[in-house]
Amino acid sequence: MGNFSRNTFDELKHYVSVRLQQGVPIVDADWNEMDDIRRYELRSFLRKFVGDGVPEGNDGFRIEAVGTEQTGIAIKDFTIKRGHCLVDGMEVINNIIITEKLLTGELIKIKRDIKYTEQALFKDPSLAKRWGVDPLPPLKLLVGKIYIAYLDVWERGVGAEEESALINESIGIETCVRLKREWVVRVTEVAEEMTLREPPDGHAFYSLAKLEHRRLQISGMAITDLRRTELSLAALLDEVVDARGKKAKLGNRFDSTVRIHRVPLLRQTLFGVGTTVPVGKNPHGIAFDGTHMWVTNEVSNNVSKILA
Repeated sequence: MGNFSRNTFDELKHYVSVRLQQGVPIVDADWNEMDDIRRYELRSFLRKFVGDGVPEGNDGFRIEAVGTEQTGIAIKDFTIKRGHCLVDGMEVINNIIITEKLLTGELIKIKRDIKYTEQALFKDPSLAKRWGVDPLPPLKLLVGKIYIAYLDVWERGVGAEEESALINESIGIETCVRLKREWVVRVTEVAEEMTLREPPDGHAFYSLAKLEHRRLQISGMAITDLRRTELSLAALLDEVVDARGKKAKLGNRFDSTVRIHRVPLLRQTLFGVGTTVPVGKNPHGIAFDGTHMWVTNEVSNNVSKILA
């Protein structure tokens, strides 16, 4: 998509800006590298320092049962709540807007949730081929099986053949193409470990909910929310302040250093007494709830719980 002379962006070069010189032409490669640097830095920050999940103040992409989703022995549909979610440093927005006409004749726009069967890839299967992605099959959740509903996020190019407004009417040609972030909620059957397959190149996955079809459930479906919610740097700062003494009464002596190379140990200094506690391999993050220390271990892929 698009007619580009070359792609000069390379994250391994650690460039942070493109500086235009006087008396030289502006070329597409420099312009595009400037934008790629900006996008990469923002996405890297969100991925590494904020993480995946739903920001504070909204309930984006919660999966809910609908009253008519059960037919025979299979569940055919569910609701995807509107809102926001961060996936691998990308903000994903479920913000469907419909236009309704009031009795007065006035037209109003309303934001609402979307169902699985209302997603664009489901309503128009031809989009899968045009976008170069997997199609979205009909939902069929069987009794006794375990499924994961997950977000599949990617970006694609948009040109004038799809969006005619990209043609500059003054000169009659398309000057620039656009990148658009797309998403779809998919469902896959999983085993007990509930792991997703590796996403294709250019895609990112995020688990939203565990789904189980149970005959004794009123709605027919048991839903376990898998999202991380209430993402907020301000809230994190409040937790750190609490850990430093407002609730845990630790004063300002809450301190930790992580040894991540040879010996995976967490050194804590609590109440002025140094203690060394073993945790998992490559400890990456730490939180305190007033009673326990929680340490996330990046390589061993688990969480250590330590009584403070």
